[in-house]
Amino acid sequence: MVSCKLCKVTSGSRSTIGREKTTFHRCPQKPELKKLWTDFLYLHLGNSVSVNNFFLCSFHFEEKCFDRTSAQKVVLRPHSVPTISYTYEERITNVVTFRGNETHHTEVCDAPSVEPQQNIEDELSNKVFEITKKLENLTTKTCANILLKQQINNLKTLVLQQQCTIKTLKRRTSKQQRKICNLKDVVSSLRKKINYYENNSVDVNKFQENTELLSRIEWCTRFHNVR
Repeated sequence: MVSCKLCKVTSGSRSTIGREKTTFHRCPQKPELKKLWTDFLYLHLGNSVSVNNFFLCSFHFEEKCFDRTSAQKVVLRPHSVPTISYTYEERITNVVTFRGNETHHTEVCDAPSVEPQQNIEDELSNKVFEITKKLENLTTKTCANILLKQQINNLKTLVLQQQCTIKTLKRRTSKQQRKICNLKDVVSSLRKKINYYENNSVDVNKFQENTELLSRIEWCTRFHNVR
């Protein structure tokens, strides 16, 4: 006795869909086709289900998958793949089961629509797309922040260089001011000497020498002020 891996119906309970008898079909051995069958099971039962040498009943295949030319046996056509996802609960509401002499009639309902599954896949695709866009935006913002930090660091380096230059100029200015003060003192001393020479009728030659020296000192003072 075999049972369907998905909807759990067994060959011992003779079930029919309309006038057609339920048949059971072993998982194919070709790797490509076997993968399609196992992916179908994983989709509806989860990845933890065992998929070794399993059977699926005819409920899970479309009519075009069957070869009914033989009066003794119904077989699947080559490359047939299950596409209808009846579960055990859905199965028992769509069949008439015969057990001995007792007949149990159950309510017949339409096959479940595949639209909800398609809608779920569309929603998942949309969510993946949205997450991808958010990641791209975050990456763009991260790159912009890195560039901004680099620019800030460059500006900080430039400011430090300018501050060092300003300190150097201040030291030079201080030295020049000290020199100017010294020269002013020399000029003041010479003026006093000149006044002394003028008042005491000192030799004219010495007076001229002192006057020329004073002129030179005044010129040097103006030159340092300009610098």
